[in-house]
Amino acid sequence: MAVDIGNSNEKVCGELVGTEIGAQRISYVYKHESSQDDSMCVDDTSPNKKVKTYNNESKEDTTNARFIADTGTAGSIALLLQASFLPGLVNAMRGENNSKPITIELHGGTNASNALQIDYMTDVFLPFINAYFQQKSNSFSSTKEQSPLDISIVKRGYYPKGGGVVKINLYNPITNDFTFGSNNNSSTTFPGIQLSRCLPIVSIKIKAFHAGSAPRWVADKMVAGAMKQLKQSWRDDINFRQRFRDVGSNLQGISKSIINANIEVSHVTDCLGSGSGIIIIAQPMNQTYQTLPCPALAASGLGDRKVNPNETGSDVAKELIECIASGGVVDKWMSDQLIPFMALADGDSQLLNRYECMNINN
Repeated sequence: MAVDIGNSNEKVCGELVGTEIGAQRISYVYKHESSQDDSMCVDDTSPNKKVKTYNNESKEDTTNARFIADTGTAGSIALLLQASFLPGLVNAMRGENNSKPITIELHGGTNASNALQIDYMTDVFLPFINAYFQQKSNSFSSTKEQSPLDISIVKRGYYPKGGGVVKINLYNPITNDFTFGSNNNSSTTFPGIQLSRCLPIVSIKIKAFHAGSAPRWVADKMVAGAMKQLKQSWRDDINFRQRFRDVGSNLQGISKSIINANIEVSHVTDCLGSGSGIIIIAQPMNQTYQTLPCPALAASGLGDRKVNPNETGSDVAKELIECIASGGVVDKWMSDQLIPFMALADGDSQLLNRYECMNINN
């Protein structure tokens, strides 16, 4: 897929060498052959059935190029998108004067263990990266322009079969009249990402799901375990408590953000397999800082038949509480997402991730 994305811009088919299992080095070799057909480059030999086609010739096509990748397992779709595909796509679109989006269709696990949940991508990463793409002249703009990135869940898939489907549309963030930097001149480079100042938490959202044959009570217990832990940490952890804007007016003195948490419990029926899970999202104050709003902080987890659902919810809450109490502006998941963009940026970037500040100087 990464090879296909690179070829989409250069209009050449290259070859990836050294991809054997256990290999310690891989190389990408460009093949500049004027006689080859630029309209299609298909890798039929890939075990993951990676395909890339160009659709520019058809007047009815609504996309500039379409990519498909299938893990063939319950491998994380979010990890597929994370480092290789999205930054690669954005980089490949530089200089393209086409208003049509590039589309990716990813197959695999939408909610996998030890990985980002697809809900993190749609509820946390997506709003922030669109804000990053749409920042203008040192002030964040929330106009009604077409958002550069759209992520839609077609079908959820769980361990062990996977079978989930997620579609991503990416409109060129360079040519959609977006202005990067501190002046009014368009640029083909990304600005540095500066997120190093904490802002107060103003709301908490808890989303729990039970999919397929998993019963509702599993999701409910996850929520109960999470809420109990949030309230307990408010009482016991002064660093956690100080990150909230208000202390509330109830008898317990707990922040309204926790007491009035937005709780959603859903039953997923359009899926392959069964499962359950929870994600907790802490939203900071809606205020800009050096052209960017601070991203939400989040933690998530999946149900396990061997683990009490209350414990699952509590553990997820503890992960989020630790991040909030440590003063992080981004959580561990977001910092991973942003490293490729920081590397591509023209300028210095800085992220405050828990107790440490990550710097990339370009």
